[in-house]
Amino acid sequence: MTSKPGAKQNRKVPDRRDPDPPAKTARALVIDDKASMLELFRSLLEDEFDLVTAESAQEGLRLATEGDFDLVVTDIKMPHVGGMEILQAVKTHSPHTEVIVMTAYAEVAQAVEAMRAGAYDYITKPFDPDEMVLLVRRAVERKRLLEQTHRLQRQVEEKFAFENLIGNSPPMHKVYGLVRDVCRSDATVLISGESGTGKELVARAIHFNSPRAKHPFLAINCAAIPRELLESELFGHVKGAFSGAQADRRGLVEEAHGGTLFLDEISEMATDLQGKITRMIQEREIRPVGDTKTRRVSVRILAATNVDMEAAVTAGRFREDLYYRLLVYPIQIPPLRERHEDIPLLANHFLKIFSAREGKTLDGFAPEALAALSRAAWPGNVRELQNVI
Repeated sequence: MTSKPGAKQNRKVPDRRDPDPPAKTARALVIDDKASMLELFRSLLEDEFDLVTAESAQEGLRLATEGDFDLVVTDIKMPHVGGMEILQAVKTHSPHTEVIVMTAYAEVAQAVEAMRAGAYDYITKPFDPDEMVLLVRRAVERKRLLEQTHRLQRQVEEKFAFENLIGNSPPMHKVYGLVRDVCRSDATVLISGESGTGKELVARAIHFNSPRAKHPFLAINCAAIPRELLESELFGHVKGAFSGAQADRRGLVEEAHGGTLFLDEISEMATDLQGKITRMIQEREIRPVGDTKTRRVSVRILAATNVDMEAAVTAGRFREDLYYRLLVYPIQIPPLRERHEDIPLLANHFLKIFSAREGKTLDGFAPEALAALSRAAWPGNVRELQNVI
């Protein structure tokens, strides 16, 4: 049975003498020109939320555009200022603030219009108080999830921003310039360098600063997967294509559609499979193992190697046509021994990360320790330094 607004609710009231009342989960603003409605909301929400109420649309509009609220609940029809105007002002001031509009049955069309303009939802009067509380909780949870998503996205972008590639040496400044330039294009990139120099980090920096950043970045080590499985891993397969293929399966190329596929240690790929990668780059299509039809794909290829690719081509271990398709934009990562001035920066960077992870407070290295680190040859490059720290 629908409850009337203002009806007395049998709700347990927390003991105000409790020295540790539960923390308020969010800040909410309720706008309505009827005192009884505001009193109802206070009884429903003030124990769970940091609640602010406004008894006029003008006051509500001022509070909504001056304050910081997770949620605004507003009547859609009030004197002088309407709920639609309040909705528009809230979304302009704070786009992530959720808005719930209250309406009479005769005003449902206007409430639907409000949802098209960005409102989270609407509820008609008279409403069930429990239904309203549930709606408020859902709106607040949605805002929290959206904020978490944006925060994680920012963290990913910051983590892989090319400005955060550690190093201030001339060789690294050259790398920064190359990464900055290639981010704007959709060209294939061949990243060369010794093991442990950070080739995948450079690849991620390119992707997360490119127009494809909102789409997947997938990486595969071509040396870590047997040749007979690598083709299926990349292109997928259809049911019955080989023993154990009990269902159709999408490969990494299709999974990365719209984004970037990073082929690490590409020099270890079998030559017949190199031919299929060449065709994929050229024709933008693939054929899953066992299938007779091709599929269109849009994926950017970044590849990495730690070997001399020209020597591999000369020796017949790597296809010349694929080599030149990858070499559209080459980036060479210098070994650590060629940028000794970056070692203190890297060492302190890793110290900060690992001390925080272990819950320790360490101010830095003694001068003698930094000097010893800087003198070392580091054949394993940055990865070896990271492991030592």
